Amino acid sequence: MTTLTFEEINEMVAGRTVATEFLGTLAAHGDRTALRWMTAEQTWDSMTFSQMADRAARAAAGLRALGVEPGDRVLLMMRNIAEFHYLDLAVLFLGATPVSIYNSSAADQVAYLAGHCSAKLAIVENEGFLSKFIEVRDQLPALQSIVVLLPTSELPTGVAGPNALTDPEPLDLVEAAKIGSPEDLATIIYTSGTTGPPKGVMLSNYNVVWTMEAFLPV
Repeated sequence: MTTLTFEEINEMVAGRTVATEFLGTLAAHGDRTALRWMTAEQTWDSMTFSQMADRAARAAAGLRALGVEPGDRVLLMMRNIAEFHYLDLAVLFLGATPVSIYNSSAADQVAYLAGHCSAKLAIVENEGFLSKFIEVRDQLPALQSIVVLLPTSELPTGVAGPNALTDPEPLDLVEAAKIGSPEDLATIIYTSGTTGPPKGVMLSNYNVVWTMEAFLPV
């Protein structure tokens, strides 16, 4: 096993972001499986890196149409489902920051987290999660739009369905990746709030890519 020094890793990740890392993987391994998951029917499904790129590109185009711009925060509230991974990536390709929140968060906690990071848009898995946002939406002036991935009934005004993220013509990811920089936030991870309100831990693209490169030789 080869051990790299801090300086060597630092040189390796210079100028790179999560988006450019994904494009590198896509170019080298587009036909390889990126994700595998168990469906509701208890069968296995999968997605290649090329398929993931197409879904991320369409979602990014949809998010841009909904007003997401570089530097914005986009909340993700869903289980560990396949959609999470390419939606998280789509946000990053726009130069925005994906922020995941606990599925168990109550409405007042949603209000705190969304307000604390000034989220502009939220993507939720289902109407159960949506109801928590609707309950406190009047407390969230920065929140302009909500997208529901699995709606089962007519959605209220200001809430879009999954087509908003699946139907647009795909964004050019190579061009989109030029927007970001290593210093841009890749995510904000909120602590559980054991001793007080949750605290937002800010990780840059540099942090994430550095960690990836540090672990590759292991």
